[in-house]
Amino acid sequence: SIHFTLSEADQGDDLVLVRYPALVDTGDHVNVRLFTDPQEAQRETIAGLIRLYMLRSVQQRNMLRKQFTRLQKKHALVIPVTLRDLPDDAVYSCYQQAFLVVATTPRSRTEFDEILQRGKSELHSVAIHLEKLLDEVLKEQWQIRSRLADLDGELAYVRDDISAQLDELLCPGVLRDTPFGWLQEYSRYLQAVNVRLDKVPFVGPRDKPNTEELASLWQRYRKRQDSLGLQKPAELSRIRWLLEEYRVSLFAQQLGTREPVSAKRVDKAFAALDK
Repeated sequence: SIHFTLSEADQGDDLVLVRYPALVDTGDHVNVRLFTDPQEAQRETIAGLIRLYMLRSVQQRNMLRKQFTRLQKKHALVIPVTLRDLPDDAVYSCYQQAFLVVATTPRSRTEFDEILQRGKSELHSVAIHLEKLLDEVLKEQWQIRSRLADLDGELAYVRDDISAQLDELLCPGVLRDTPFGWLQEYSRYLQAVNVRLDKVPFVGPRDKPNTEELASLWQRYRKRQDSLGLQKPAELSRIRWLLEEYRVSLFAQQLGTREPVSAKRVDKAFAALDK
């Protein structure tokens, strides 16, 4: 059920305060609230819609949770602590993809029911795909971390860089926050890491300068992320994954990138934040 807890939009002679309605997930139901920030309203609505779809497909939701709990137990010895909420986060990701929540907001009961039925029919195949992807990623990231243990001395920077990369790729909440399309690129990202490690100890003269360039770009991204807060999420997301593609182009060009990428294109993406 939906509970309405609307705040008032104050209106004076010369001033109207605009508020943006949103669905807010409260666990066993959703509320409707008004927000001053449209980005916050959109973020809350995505979570609220996912909760509504879950409440209308409880049996499927429970089956998915059991499926991903088994996966978590299977990889109990190698799974990063950052993914301790994997079952719930994976289910959330499946619903977000199956119901196309980011792109599709129902505006009527009829639209909601149509999306509900279509999404329920997609859940199983989406979950199977995500389970296979995670199974591969969890094994691969552990093997990579094992390879990093042998790097020290002059190659310690390679170890530290790749370790930081893995931490970002598998950060808390990554399954909830990462668009499904980018999750599907993870196998290639990890393959690129292995291509780089295969060159050890002869990584080449460009490896360290490339590492330093990426570190500088990542720091620049983090600063803009902190300064913008909830603003311009699409533009920030583009930069985040453009940096990952740029990394592939620098260390494993033979694998190809999802789109053309260069330092100039990255700069252009940063410039778009100021428009």
